[in-house]
Amino acid sequence: MQMNGIETIPTLGWSDDRSFEFCFEGIPKNGVVAVSSVGICNNAAHKRLFVRGFEKAIEVLEPTTVLFFGQILDEVLGTLGTVGTVVHYPHSFDVKFKSIRYGG
Repeated sequence: MQMNGIETIPTLGWSDDRSFEFCFEGIPKNGVVAVSSVGICNNAAHKRLFVRGFEKAIEVLEPTTVLFFGQILDEVLGTLGTVGTVVHYPHSFDVKFKSIRYGG
């Protein structure tokens, strides 16, 4: 799409520390990136891998804007504080659950 002049926003992805050597290749520094925490919050090991990879992504890519889909984990708040703009898109389940729980 980029080669045809269509602006894209890369979605970040990684596995464990071994993938850090290549998983951010081709993603421009100082740009806009998207990330999703959907599906990782109920598993401690997945959550740790997410936090570690997210920290590394911010370190390597130094994005100006992060589009964050899903729950923003407490563990990444400090890292997010180094990003200029964070746009949060809560998961529809989280929105519905909070509405039921808190009556909003």
